[in-house]
Amino acid sequence: MSWSANPKLPRSRQPMKTFIRSLLTLSVSLGASLASASPDWQTVIPASDPLLTNAAGQLIDEQGALLTDRAGEPLPPKCALANLDPRPPVAQFKFFVQAGDPSKLVVFHTGGGACWNNLTCASSLGGARGTYSAVITETPESLKYAGGILDGDAPANPFAGWTKVYIPYCTGDVGWGNRDADYSVPGFGPVPISHRGYANVRAVTEWLQRRFHAEGTPSKILVAGSSAGGYAAIGTLFPEVAAVAGSRTDFYVIGDSANGIVTDEFLQTARGNWGIDATLPGYVLSAIDPGAAGLSTRVYANSARTYRQVRFGQYQNAFDLNQAQIFNIMKNPDNPLLWTDESATTAALMEWTVAMRANTLATALNPGYRFYTAAGYEHTVLINIGPEAGLGFVSDDFYSESSARALTGPVAFRDWANDMVNKKGILWRTGDWKNATCLPNCNVQ
Repeated sequence: MSWSANPKLPRSRQPMKTFIRSLLTLSVSLGASLASASPDWQTVIPASDPLLTNAAGQLIDEQGALLTDRAGEPLPPKCALANLDPRPPVAQFKFFVQAGDPSKLVVFHTGGGACWNNLTCASSLGGARGTYSAVITETPESLKYAGGILDGDAPANPFAGWTKVYIPYCTGDVGWGNRDADYSVPGFGPVPISHRGYANVRAVTEWLQRRFHAEGTPSKILVAGSSAGGYAAIGTLFPEVAAVAGSRTDFYVIGDSANGIVTDEFLQTARGNWGIDATLPGYVLSAIDPGAAGLSTRVYANSARTYRQVRFGQYQNAFDLNQAQIFNIMKNPDNPLLWTDESATTAALMEWTVAMRANTLATALNPGYRFYTAAGYEHTVLINIGPEAGLGFVSDDFYSESSARALTGPVAFRDWANDMVNKKGILWRTGDWKNATCLPNCNVQ
């Protein structure tokens, strides 16, 4: 039995200067992937489903009761500009489902930068391509040609035959927010941005819960995300999927190119504007409380200690220019002239790569965690996007990336991911799912 977008539920459940462009969504809708056509994708629009949302567009449970975050705030799934332009193409949140083996599920959250203050949130207004993606551009047609882990036809893809859920990104809050925040934008006046990424995540997990009840819970679930979606994966998506799936499922979590080297100012500002104290689980909030230094280590370490049977992994390139650019913006949030300054970005890159390596080594002390640090300057690996897309970066290839080594020798990333979900046993029995690094040959163009 394969999943459908709208199964019949039981009667009781019926009620550098080009770098800025590299901060945009990892949009497969641009047709850059050369992967072969995969099984059809179906669209789910929560606001159009009376089993998921009420007349006000707020999430409801299976009995029709209003769902809220921990502060009692309703959960309205929508995109960043919903309060500025209510047209469905701009405002409406939707996600996509590809039917496959119902016992195995991939839940993937894509990326697209972030916005947390006046200037960053203004950067994507008026059709501009700024520091975050404010609208959804993916379609079922474009997703047919997605490469990497979403490719339903590639024999080399360990997840080819799995059921897949693809979550677009359009809220600027890395999937953590549930607030409408007002920003002062010259030329626009006060601008409300809907940071409802957590509401969007909950829309997906509420939809999944109904499918699990109707059609059974998968035995294996991979929760993954690239770039901003990597923070969504570890911060909100995984704990919410785990909550509706239960303890009998084997879980795996991969954060792709989301090794958070951030500033204290960013943490403080985003925490308030996004409203994350009401959305993130306590073990993630306790990782945020001490501040920016070592944040990534604490988030993954706390997650691994909370879920001791779950396998957690991180992928990153040693000199990821995209993550360095984001870090540079965080260091200079009120000076856009420095956002694309080569010297400032280079300095941020050096600071980022040193801190990233320290974080991954420290996190590797946890037995349920592994890292893969590849050579080069690229950004993301789980979904392949070719240079034709014009996004300002080139993704590493999921199938060919092999620049890192473990103590036992070279490791291909595809084998690393495959063994993560298919090799049982303790560290030395998990095949190629081992800590792997490109050192000393990381500076590869």
